[in-house]
Amino acid sequence: MPPPTVLVTVGSTRFDALAEAARAAPFVRAVHEAVGAGAVLGVQYGHSAVPVPPDAQPCSMHGAQGHAYAAADGAVTVFLFRYAPSLAAWIRAATLVVAHGGAGTMIEVLRAPSRPRLLVVPNAALMHDHQRELAAQFAREGLVAVADPATLADRVPDAMRTHTASLPPQDASAVVRAVESVWGRRS
Repeated sequence: MPPPTVLVTVGSTRFDALAEAARAAPFVRAVHEAVGAGAVLGVQYGHSAVPVPPDAQPCSMHGAQGHAYAAADGAVTVFLFRYAPSLAAWIRAATLVVAHGGAGTMIEVLRAPSRPRLLVVPNAALMHDHQRELAAQFAREGLVAVADPATLADRVPDAMRTHTASLPPQDASAVVRAVESVWGRRS
């Protein structure tokens, strides 16, 4: 049986606060408590400034090249990687995905047949904080939990407990409602 997996993705832009919070001891402990010992925590950090620990070993996981090291007294393997050709394998393996608030990433996770929980951490530095508006609407629809980097570890139990809804594969009405609520209806 594959190890329980949590994916954190910052997307293609720099999001140092999320990359840092995802590697911090409180979040790693929250991952261990939520999914158990032997967990893999994949952190896709993109252009963010992420130092690779000296004890990290180069390796590959789910099609991504990166570095892995043990955390939480060996209970969690943290795998750091800049980018992967696709996150589909990570999303399929994940019990929980922690993602920046990009619409494409949220929709990909919400449509995944494996139905991982989705905890969204909007990048407030981007384009008039549009990610927060979209994430808030998805939260009102019952599709996601929302956090910020400072509350990330505290929000994991709630995300694991209450947010299991997914977008229907053929019906994009929840997405349409979310987009219309943020940008208004256009005729």
